Amino acid sequence: QKNTGVAGARELGTNKANGEFIIHCDSDDQLPEDALQNLQQCATANGADITLGDYINRTPKGDALGGVVNIDNSNALLAKVLTGEVHASLWNKLIRRSLYEGLSFEPEINFMEDKLILVKILLKNNITISCIKQPVYIYNQRNDSYSNEMSKRSLSDSASATNLICKLVRNF
Repeated sequence: QKNTGVAGARELGTNKANGEFIIHCDSDDQLPEDALQNLQQCATANGADITLGDYINRTPKGDALGGVVNIDNSNALLAKVLTGEVHASLWNKLIRRSLYEGLSFEPEINFMEDKLILVKILLKNNITISCIKQPVYIYNQRNDSYSNEMSKRSLSDSASATNLICKLVRNF
């Protein structure tokens, strides 16, 4: 497709997906061996709609473990995402594909687009959550990456996403 940005690529991917679950992976990151299998087994064993795992935060200075706390419901996860206690990315979260139905990524928001769609998902009713205490993602942080870039566009997208999240939560 024509380059439509991160949101457009995520939208196309979720629309074309046909499996039971979806996970997003950024092009400069990695999945540890057996990560998908471990997430899927946990989701199946617990009947979970969303399964979160720990992640490795890899920087030029070294690796650090980014952990998830034990969360068992969507309101608790939403609160921790909104306060920053849990990383709002989609890459360490296996999400049941059906949760994307009726939702879409905002085509003009290519920074914090993952947090925005995650909030939309978490505002749905009766979502079950499970967590596994093992790394399921390697987040490679580079100084020159898009997520570390402070451009007018990323700041504008961040403000737009934050405003939409505030409206969604306020109307919940």
